[in-house]
Amino acid sequence: MDQKIDDEDVEHTVDSAIYNNKPENMNASHPFDNSDPTSDIVLISSDDIRFHVHKTILSLASPFFRDLITLAQAPSDGSLPTVPLTEESKIMDKVLRFCYPTFDASFNNVSEVYQVAEAMHKYLMDDVTNRLPGELRKFSDKCSLHAFVIAWKLDWREEAEHAASKVLAGPLLADKEAIPELDLPALGIVYRLLQFHEGRLSVIQNAFLRRLDIAQAESTIYSKGPACGVHDVCDDTPQFLTPLPKKSWLVQYGVTLLKALLLSPTMETLDLTDRDAGAFARSVAESCPNCAQGDLVTIFYVTIPDEVLAEVYNALDERFELDVLES
Repeated sequence: MDQKIDDEDVEHTVDSAIYNNKPENMNASHPFDNSDPTSDIVLISSDDIRFHVHKTILSLASPFFRDLITLAQAPSDGSLPTVPLTEESKIMDKVLRFCYPTFDASFNNVSEVYQVAEAMHKYLMDDVTNRLPGELRKFSDKCSLHAFVIAWKLDWREEAEHAASKVLAGPLLADKEAIPELDLPALGIVYRLLQFHEGRLSVIQNAFLRRLDIAQAESTIYSKGPACGVHDVCDDTPQFLTPLPKKSWLVQYGVTLLKALLLSPTMETLDLTDRDAGAFARSVAESCPNCAQGDLVTIFYVTIPDEVLAEVYNALDERFELDVLES
């Protein structure tokens, strides 16, 4: 029966396709495919892919391989000495490409970065490993929490801070995929990060669901001007003896900022949304004959900035500390 290949399979690299449909002891893809006659040793992955490589390059990249090579004995038939490895071919291919003067390997997912980093640590490839954090950062936007877990486990502090900032810049629990690297030691730091994230979002919700109402009532907007049949929305306000009306344009302002910040709780989102939503609310209030008689200057230029937005700015300005990395 012919094997059906879907669109996703077509996007795979040629060597990935070879590895998935290999016979025993197949050669790896170029430049490890035995096309270079100067190769002098063969590494065999756990899935029996043969990598024809050079002792000199391996020795320069890895003290571990330098010592291992000395133990490899050439067969009596004159073929190259072989060294069996515990890593799969897809991981060793990426490790070796970082050692050779060729294009660095590309990664299909963030877990591959972790697997390659672990292999490099095992083989003591410190200089080569230093090029991996940049590869991890490429995944911070798409799967920030997963990238954070990996950066923390690998003790890459700068990348952990970067990934944490991406987690905090998005909605709570934005990552939907499983995180296989999330073990018991990593749970503590992840819990702290998500707890910190939830705390910031709680401040934002309180600011626009409760603090804005209180600020509106405490301002002088109701001490001047008549009631407005168009924009006054009556609601029970428990902290006062009698129900107080809410201004619909101010309610809309708060709802707009709350929705935007729950999706993207950042200073940039706050500034841009406040600018646009605030301008719209002011234009509605100023164009209304009744609302325009209220103290709009106080509500828009004193009360909202000082009593509502200040709380949100302080929350967004607070930094998550990665002190667990140092323990």
